[in-house]
Amino acid sequence: MQRLLLPTINFDRCLQLFLLVSPILWLPGMTQNGLQFLLFNYGGVILLSLALFLGVRRRADNPVLPLILICNTILAVILNPRGYPLGFIALIAGVSLYYSIILGVKRIKGVVLILLIMSLINVVFALCQKFGLYLVYDPGNTYALNPSFHISHTSMPGLMGRNYHLAYSLVIISPLGFILNKKIGWISICIAGVFVFLIESYACRFAFAVMLLILLSSRVNKKGIIVLLILSAITLTVLKGETIVNKLNTRAKSYEYIIKECMINVFIGRGIGSFDLEELQRRGIIKLASSFNQYLRTMFEIGVVPFLFLAWSLVRYFRSFKRKNIYFLASLGAMAIYPLFHEVLRFARFDILIITIIALFEVDCINKREQLQEEVL
Repeated sequence: MQRLLLPTINFDRCLQLFLLVSPILWLPGMTQNGLQFLLFNYGGVILLSLALFLGVRRRADNPVLPLILICNTILAVILNPRGYPLGFIALIAGVSLYYSIILGVKRIKGVVLILLIMSLINVVFALCQKFGLYLVYDPGNTYALNPSFHISHTSMPGLMGRNYHLAYSLVIISPLGFILNKKIGWISICIAGVFVFLIESYACRFAFAVMLLILLSSRVNKKGIIVLLILSAITLTVLKGETIVNKLNTRAKSYEYIIKECMINVFIGRGIGSFDLEELQRRGIIKLASSFNQYLRTMFEIGVVPFLFLAWSLVRYFRSFKRKNIYFLASLGAMAIYPLFHEVLRFARFDILIITIIALFEVDCINKREQLQEEVL
């Protein structure tokens, strides 16, 4: 019986189904993020189990993630026990998803194809919403139920609920299209660029520009890139200087508070999840809707020194690989820019996409290293 069933169960297909459904599934009566976290938590553990039995058993040499898990768990338990269970479960799910991809994925192209298909489905729904054809739900109702949303966030969100969620997803996924072939790559870049232009998100536009510069870095002289950056900065300041200043002023109160709190004790943070709005209101410290910066929030919760150590460890590990795919680097560059302006890790769909792309990048690096070793031998 086991011999009959195992050949029909393919890890890559299970992962593809998970990635196709989990970032966009929407059910009446449930919040999107709550449902996605539910899929994320169960999916990560199930996929790791499948990878151990059905995967290619690729050797994983990255010791950093277990260290992150241990440190964050200790901090979560000691400093913020009330926020511990859910945060710990999501942490376990994230590490499980990461290692399931490292151990189990056989064909990177198949996973990338599913990410592109998921993006295309969202774009189709977004265009229909733009012209008043609501195939699943009316974004206007979403705005009515969530007055805190700006109307520009819910005009054409696809199946993701907010415009900038879809835009960020398109930006980080689009350069991976080149892994399939150049035509698909440029088509995906153009679709992401048009969508980013249509919505009001300077963070997404900035991330898209960085991604594009990394893609072009191998073809354009570095001096030309520097000149282009300076000209772009000047143009943006002249055209949108007042808007940018207003946005920075909105975030200044949050940044000032977080930096001040982080400097009180740089070796230890406040605990995972301690920056939540309800928690801050309860303490009567200050009322902030968001940190407006994922890096600052992480430093607030785990401490400045632990954050810098973990960041250094991750960068050092990936720099050890001699061969790196430029398309993954472009995706990672865009991925790193957007959190400078918004929180991302409190949204399950971003956790899933970020973990998947980083893990695929590592798989690609490991494959290239093994190929290089074979060439030397």
